[in-house]
Amino acid sequence: MATMDYSTIHEEHYEAQCEHEMWLEDIEHWEGDHQQTEVMLEEVRAALRDHGVALRDHAETIKAHDVRAQLHEEELVDFERGGNPPDPDHAEPGGLHREFQHRHEGTRQAHQRIKEHHDMIMAAVHRLYKDLKSAM
Repeated sequence: MATMDYSTIHEEHYEAQCEHEMWLEDIEHWEGDHQQTEVMLEEVRAALRDHGVALRDHAETIKAHDVRAQLHEEELVDFERGGNPPDPDHAEPGGLHREFQHRHEGTRQAHQRIKEHHDMIMAAVHRLYKDLKSAM
């Protein structure tokens, strides 16, 4: 029967105990990270809800703009047929149309900003989801 080297066993136990302490310190650090991440995810959820509201608001803005465009078109047709100017403040339809163009350009720029923001958000969330799924 082989003789046991108790000093080696004691050293292995000590090394294991040191590792356990290190691992527990790691876990304590990770738990802090985890809590911070949960707070950040709550903020992300709130931002996503806000983004959803912004999308619905933007859709309503576009619908209202479309109604104004249709009215503008109808007023222009009426004016071409000899009717009154569409707006007393604009003796000629060109002024009203420039106002329409200005609003339309503003809506176009807002739409582009929202699209870029939306694409960035979706890419980040999808990337995070994919990374988490592949790590499991």
